[in-house]
Amino acid sequence: IANSGTKRLTLSSKGMVLKKREAYQEFPEVLVKIHSPLGTPYRIYQNLEAGGVRSGIGEEFDLSNVLFSVSGGEKGMITREGTLKEATNRQLLYVSDSLGSQDEFTITYKAGKDFRMQKADLYKGKLDFIIETEKGESFRTGIVETFDLELDIVSLFDIYVFSGGVEGVALQFGEVSYKTGPRTSESEVFIDSNLRKTYQIIQKVASPMINENGVKIPPEDFTVRVKDLEMTEEPKFYLKEAAPVKEGESVIFSSGPFGESIHFKVVYELTMRPDSKAGNYSTKIGYSLVLD
Repeated sequence: IANSGTKRLTLSSKGMVLKKREAYQEFPEVLVKIHSPLGTPYRIYQNLEAGGVRSGIGEEFDLSNVLFSVSGGEKGMITREGTLKEATNRQLLYVSDSLGSQDEFTITYKAGKDFRMQKADLYKGKLDFIIETEKGESFRTGIVETFDLELDIVSLFDIYVFSGGVEGVALQFGEVSYKTGPRTSESEVFIDSNLRKTYQIIQKVASPMINENGVKIPPEDFTVRVKDLEMTEEPKFYLKEAAPVKEGESVIFSSGPFGESIHFKVVYELTMRPDSKAGNYSTKIGYSLVLD
């Protein structure tokens, strides 16, 4: 059994970012070779040793986020794919033909969709590769090789904002007047955090809503609210009801106690009064992400 000359399997979340979760480089592989016929059927398993895969402070890794696939094994039957969650008990990888013929196959390990969202830390365990041979009605089992398994989860604390599919806050209301009625514009906010600490999202408004002639919109006629939350925990606070957009900084969202990641929409609404001046109105709005 070989892995580029080492006895270590390492997966890292470094470089995995929103919409680019496959963008990091290396998928470790293990090549299993049976060099000569064994003359009896055999099976190859992988098995995580007792204790699983844990951080230095004993937190267990969710192994459903470590995927594997098997290729090769032309003379036997392979397990095409799976997750390491099943490897906490012996997990079958390969079954030989009835003659126990020589063969080879490759196991490739890769990160699942939520791999990077595990709590930031270095998780370690040991992965055994086991061969089981048949002799009559009895079986012989032995560990062929043991690999150190390391899962490196780098810290995440990022905010991504999109407007109309383009990154950044770009509110578009167009030409507005009392006759056009209220106009809305939305931004989508994604928070990636695996620190397990509470945080807030701060809205920063540079100036009042103003048109090309310098006419300002009263704060009560330009409002903001948060909707369509996708989350795994209840937030402490968010702007569920429309509130006036005021200059300066204000909190629009406070996370729950575990600081889980979240995705939501921010809706801005501009309302014109009968005596409001028609025109194109704009302001500069940004967001910042801060630990509570």
